[in-house]
Amino acid sequence: MDKLQLRQIGDPERDHVQRAIIAEVEADPARFIERYKALEYSFKGRYVAADLFKETFEVYRASREARNRYNIPVHNAAAALAAEQLARVLREPAEPGKDTVLFLTGIPGAGKTSTVLFEASYLHIVMLCTRDNWPMPGTRSQRFRPWRMQALNPSSQSSMRTPN
Repeated sequence: MDKLQLRQIGDPERDHVQRAIIAEVEADPARFIERYKALEYSFKGRYVAADLFKETFEVYRASREARNRYNIPVHNAAAALAAEQLARVLREPAEPGKDTVLFLTGIPGAGKTSTVLFEASYLHIVMLCTRDNWPMPGTRSQRFRPWRMQALNPSSQSSMRTPN
């Protein structure tokens, strides 16, 4: 897993939380990936989404207020873990009857999560992208490009929606 980048948040307590989460994730990313795979809505890790990865951080899931307060401090770590999980799942052989990869993107409320909840039973993997984490030209796309070019078999790619 790549070294995580520290964001400038400007609040000492939230900066501390970000540093602590980054240190924990860099020390043992497998611990968080196993927690993620145990979450009901991760479908044993086949559904990959940074927002759901945030649920693996105790400080984030402590309360509704904590989710709002620590959403930004934990985001980079969650996104890096999601990228790592996606890479791992794409290296695994597909289960029989689950050979489709689906990439979803859209603004909040577009139906990404609903699609996963209703359609995930036949998919090998789902990666959820939102406008703020969609691979765009530049630094962010460098992690995505190898998967798109090497790991995905075109016959197993069912849909790729791009942002408007």
